[in-house]
Amino acid sequence: MMMDEEHRVLESVVGEFASKELEPINKQIELEGIPKELKKRLSSQGFLGALAPYDLGGASLDRLGYSILLKQLASASPSVAFYVFLENSFVIKSILLKNEVREKIGLISGGEISGTFYYSHLLNFLEPGEIKKIDSKLTGKLNAVINSEANLFIVPADDGKFYLVESGFHPLDEHEKLGFRGLRFSPVKFDTSIKDAIEIPLNVDELIDDTHLPISAIAIGIAQGALNKAIEYAKERSAFLHKLKDFQPLAFGMAQAYSQLDILNEYLINIAQGERDIKKELMLKIISIDFARDVSKLALQVHGGYGYLMDFGIEKYYRDAMFLSILGGNHLDEKMKLSSLIFQEKAGWI
Repeated sequence: MMMDEEHRVLESVVGEFASKELEPINKQIELEGIPKELKKRLSSQGFLGALAPYDLGGASLDRLGYSILLKQLASASPSVAFYVFLENSFVIKSILLKNEVREKIGLISGGEISGTFYYSHLLNFLEPGEIKKIDSKLTGKLNAVINSEANLFIVPADDGKFYLVESGFHPLDEHEKLGFRGLRFSPVKFDTSIKDAIEIPLNVDELIDDTHLPISAIAIGIAQGALNKAIEYAKERSAFLHKLKDFQPLAFGMAQAYSQLDILNEYLINIAQGERDIKKELMLKIISIDFARDVSKLALQVHGGYGYLMDFGIEKYYRDAMFLSILGGNHLDEKMKLSSLIFQEKAGWI
């Protein structure tokens, strides 16, 4: 299934934005975080409100448009792509479920505030911590909060419900993190009055299922960015009086990776334009994340020792691909879920 003209234009526009606005400051993003000025430019392009309705300042992108946006951003800066994903797929979609707080979406779309959604307790990679509902308070500490400098938090409590809170929280010292270094990642302490918290009536499993396609787009974007840099480097760098591209093992390996990337891109486009199919979306997500790890590792190897230097802009793809395999969902649980969908009964549990 081919993209129509509208989506091709979007792909070109976002690609140009990534090239002009993200590439020149990639090192700054990795070292200092996403600058406020860049968030304003993301807002002015409609990216921060990609899934928000028009009347709330959003772009109201469809599934393909949103996938294109994340893929193109991730090819230049996975941190920025994940930030846009977090604001849209988790925060905005959650807020849309509660009419009395819908006006906050305009503030997020406009870049005036940012939000975060806590789901690390579902990933089983760190002791998550807990917020307890005690009398008139929500109190406790959550570990591994992504974008912990946000203005509003959507967090789970021990009563099984999620709450939106805008006060009574305090980020602690930042974690040493493997990837997405453009985003703050730290524990956060909460001591919030329950009257200032707003219950959000969400189904977290459905919300997570809706992230399979956008996570796939980010993974494909990471692979695309890493492979493009490796191809350019192999055309310029020489060894033993020949360009790296002239050596069969390297050239054949990169050609195969390029072919696989093209196939994944086509599959992403087809799924995004078709009927919702959780099995196919989960298949694409699992394969795309594994592919992003493999290709970014290949790109790192092509660069040799230089690949580990931040100035070359390649090592972040490998770190972020590895981190995406964690933050993108519980990889083992999702492989078990896919196995059960394929066998149409419980499978892969021993």
